[in-house]
Amino acid sequence: MLVITFSLGHFVSTALPPLNDQQALVVALASGRAEAARLRSEATADRAKAWTEFEAAVYAPEPTTEAAPHPVDYGIHTSRLRHPFHGVARRA
Repeated sequence: MLVITFSLGHFVSTALPPLNDQQALVVALASGRAEAARLRSEATADRAKAWTEFEAAVYAPEPTTEAAPHPVDYGIHTSRLRHPFHGVARRA
């Protein structure tokens, strides 16, 4: 098939492939577009999942540590605990 077009002041003739090849190209193009749309939606879902996992990791509560037991629980009485400088005279 020969197509004649007018471009930039000149007639241009272009040979097109046979109709069956054109139809195959259109089907391949449609298939490629469908695959691209599927990949875009899959990528969008993957990004959303990754963002959710990232936020969960960043904003997860810190692991709790148990508070140290009261000194009496160790058998140490607070009356025996002294400051390191307790009883040391101050210099003037």
